[in-house]
Amino acid sequence: MKLPARFGPYTLLRRIAVGGTAEIYLARKHGVDGFARHLAIKRILPQLAEKPEFIQLLLDEARLAAHLHHGHIIEIHEVGILEDQAYIAMEYLPGVDLGRLLKAAQRRTRRVLIAHEDQAARASIRLKLEAAGLKVECLCAADPVEVEVRSMEGAVDLLIISDGLAGQGRAGLIQSVQATHPELLRTLIIAPEEARARPEPAKRAPAQRGFDQEGRGHGIYTLWVEHDLIDAARRSLAARLPMEIALQILRAVADGLHGAHSATDFEGRPLKIIHRDINPSNVLVSVNGVVKLVDFGISRAGNEIPGSGMLIGTHHAMSPEQAEGRDVDARTDLFAFGILLDTLITGRNPFLRDNLFATLHAIREETPPPLSERIPGVPAGLERIHQQALAKPLQRRYQSTGELLAELEGFLRQEGINLSPQRTRGLMSVLYTPEELARLGVSSFPLGEDEVEVNLQGIGGLAEGPLEVDLGWSPPRRGRGLWLLAGGLLLLGISVGLWAL
Repeated sequence: MKLPARFGPYTLLRRIAVGGTAEIYLARKHGVDGFARHLAIKRILPQLAEKPEFIQLLLDEARLAAHLHHGHIIEIHEVGILEDQAYIAMEYLPGVDLGRLLKAAQRRTRRVLIAHEDQAARASIRLKLEAAGLKVECLCAADPVEVEVRSMEGAVDLLIISDGLAGQGRAGLIQSVQATHPELLRTLIIAPEEARARPEPAKRAPAQRGFDQEGRGHGIYTLWVEHDLIDAARRSLAARLPMEIALQILRAVADGLHGAHSATDFEGRPLKIIHRDINPSNVLVSVNGVVKLVDFGISRAGNEIPGSGMLIGTHHAMSPEQAEGRDVDARTDLFAFGILLDTLITGRNPFLRDNLFATLHAIREETPPPLSERIPGVPAGLERIHQQALAKPLQRRYQSTGELLAELEGFLRQEGINLSPQRTRGLMSVLYTPEELARLGVSSFPLGEDEVEVNLQGIGGLAEGPLEVDLGWSPPRRGRGLWLLAGGLLLLGISVGLWAL
């Protein structure tokens, strides 16, 4: 289909995404006097448009979503059938889904700023990073002024700084780099020579080898490294997102899930909504850092689409009970949340294997290693949330999203995490060029001359769908709004007169 194209009262501008059952378009709806509104149009794929089970999924999604009004859930505006295609018109959030965001982060060449007074030490660290096979671009600085200069030259994904340089303005220098670089994964402070000369305790867990401080300024942001600097750098660079931003996204997802799980119908009765497909492609991140859940299309469906034999949901984001085809409740979403948490913190889905059967087996039978064995400095509070969310026995898992959200927010308060979307917005500007960000919005699609028309919906009960009014002639552009408004009022008067008869 050539775009832009008309679809009832909408103009389809570009295709945003396509999945196994539906496709989504950025669209514009038009109204009186040049009024225009941008939405996302989700409609069943043409080859499935005649299969009632898929149409029913779409309509079920719309009926459920009509009850969901939450800051972290995409809002549904209307549902219907146009040109023999079922569709949903929903809020458009300029941005990308989390899956694409993670891929964009993975494609980048990481930049490491090495700040050390000693030239030989800087060179040694650089050579060791290269010998470890890390594909990074290294920048070097010998004093605080040079650190500031190098910091302004571009992105900084990892800061390795000597205790001596950090001590010359420990809080100010490090915090300046942290504040300037939303993409910064971690700051590693090299311990003094006397500390590094001490033998490393043989039985200390990886999470405790110099990484055991907690609270703001440690762990999530900064690590004091006595031993294994290159190992700490390698494991820090394995993450795709800074832990602070990952936690911002996770908190928004948990809040949105809690809103869905707590939703009631118009009579106040619990809807018992289960999303069933919490995975990165169903988490949207706007160019302004706003995070929203989308796609409740299989929320109330069974484990298979009736008559299709298809197991629904994303296989590597299923709970054990979902993978086994058993009945599920809201706790299945909490397991999927645990998978998402693991993925955002470590950079990799813990259950993803080479094929479907191996992936489902891993979900049912395997337990991921602790986060702290893969990423240095993970606080104990986050480790506890991770382990409980991924508990396979239902009785050991969180029993409600409210319980999980309360513990997560308590952890965020303890760590002093900044939940402002501005940090995520800054990361978007690092991962995407200004031109790419502009294409994610709507400014690339100016209003076309043929798009200006009057759409009056359901006036006086005369029309069940949009009523396109052809005035038969084109009024002068100057004052066109008044002419269109007059036409609309004329139609309103006619419809009211007919109703009175």
